[in-house]
Amino acid sequence: GGPADSSVPGAAPIMTDEIIVVSGTSANVSWATNEPAWHRVMYATFWPFLYATAPSVSGGTLGGTANISIGGLLPNITYYFVRESIDLEGNIMWTTAKTFKTGS
Repeated sequence: GGPADSSVPGAAPIMTDEIIVVSGTSANVSWATNEPAWHRVMYATFWPFLYATAPSVSGGTLGGTANISIGGLLPNITYYFVRESIDLEGNIMWTTAKTFKTGS
């Protein structure tokens, strides 16, 4: 890769810490990766949850930054979420579960 691509062949993307902005019953989750990747946030009102069946929102485009908006959430609820980035080779990186709480 070029200067902006510090990836290692066969290695999963490296993610920065996320920035979360909660507004009422919506949340926006953003982060960056060291290489182009597809991005997704999986979430639920309980933990643990199955990644394959949990609600999720994808970033939609291949890129080095993720900016994912989750809408239609329940008010005043704690949500658990996991971030996912998959590079062009199919290498997957997941984060540990974290939480955010919606407003009213």
